[in-house]
Amino acid sequence: MTEKQQQKLIKKASLYIDDKKYEKAAKCLKDAYVENGKFNALIMYFFGSINEKVGNYIQSIDCLCSAVEYLSHPNNVVSKSFEYKIFFKLASACATAGMNKNAFQFYKEAYKRCEDDQKVGVFTSYLYTMIASNCSPDGILTLLNKANEFFLESAKKSYSAIVANTHSMEREDS
Repeated sequence: MTEKQQQKLIKKASLYIDDKKYEKAAKCLKDAYVENGKFNALIMYFFGSINEKVGNYIQSIDCLCSAVEYLSHPNNVVSKSFEYKIFFKLASACATAGMNKNAFQFYKEAYKRCEDDQKVGVFTSYLYTMIASNCSPDGILTLLNKANEFFLESAKKSYSAIVANTHSMEREDS
C-alpha cells in the first residue's frame, strides 16, 4: 500500500468519525495500518477517538497509549501539535475513567507540546481533574500559582508586542 493510499484511508476514516459512522471508520483505519508504518500513531489516535465516542474509555486509553508508543518510532510523521492532541485526549480519557494519576501525567505531557493559546485549556482540565479527585488544597494552589505565572508572562509578551507594533507604526508615519 502506498503512503498516498494510507493518507486517503485515514482522511476517509476521519470523515466517517465526524458522521458517527464508526464501523466504516474502523474498517478504513484497519486497512490503512501497516507494520512499522509512519502513520500508525495517527491511526491509533483515531481508534482511540472512536472508542471514546462510544464510551469504551479503557479501550480508548489502550489505543491512545499505542499511539504514544508509535511517537517514538523513527519514521513517525506526527507533528508536535498533533502529539499534543494525543496526550490531551489520553489525559481526558484517563480522567473520565477515574485514572487521575495517569491523567495528571498525560496533562503534563500535553502541556509540554501545546501552543500558548492551548495552555488555558490544559490548565483548566488539569484543575478540574484535581478537584474531581479530591486533590489536596496545596496541590490545587500550586497549579493555580503556575497558571498565574503563565498568564502574567503572556500578558507581558502581549504588551511588549503591542508597544513594539505601535512604535513601528509611529516610525512609518514620520
